[in-house]
Amino acid sequence: MKNMIRNTLISAVSMLAVAGVANAATVQINPSSNLVATGDSFTVTVEGVDFPEVTGGGFIISWDAGLEVLSTDAQMAASIVSHGWDFGGVNSSTAGQLDIGPTMFFGSRCGPGPALCDFNIVTIEFQANFVGGPPRDLNLFVSAVQPNWVGPGNIPLDPQPNYIGATVTVGAVPLPATAWLFGSGLLGMVGIARRRRS
Repeated sequence: MKNMIRNTLISAVSMLAVAGVANAATVQINPSSNLVATGDSFTVTVEGVDFPEVTGGGFIISWDAGLEVLSTDAQMAASIVSHGWDFGGVNSSTAGQLDIGPTMFFGSRCGPGPALCDFNIVTIEFQANFVGGPPRDLNLFVSAVQPNWVGPGNIPLDPQPNYIGATVTVGAVPLPATAWLFGSGLLGMVGIARRRRS
């Protein structure tokens, strides 16, 4: 009987722990994968998922060489404020990295009562400048900065958010359709010239 009670308690605690992890706040890049050609531009959105109503924090976005930032979402501050969040902004930008925060936002308008919020934090447009070789995977990373995320009363979030990055597969520049048409036309002209000679 004691073993049965003990096993039941262990199962209940395990289920609560799994449920807690499943509902942990997450900072993620969407879409999680892109397939582009060299020279193409593409856009990703960094999202906050399952955050408490009142939250503050920040993070770093970094990326592999071969990707270049073209622009960030000029409307991100206005968008976050309109949802009840006060945006601190991009603190610094260096080659291959953006620092967002560290006191990025505080807010309290994601719904009545205690609620978890999903929201877009920033949209970034990249260009793939990788040159040469076979298709290659380049990575976008999201990681924590200090101080870490805090909730109501400036108490550290427990657990701290998960971070999910993204992969960009950069392939060779495909030949445009006009190049194929030009090539086939050229071959046709060569064939006609050979017939006339014979």
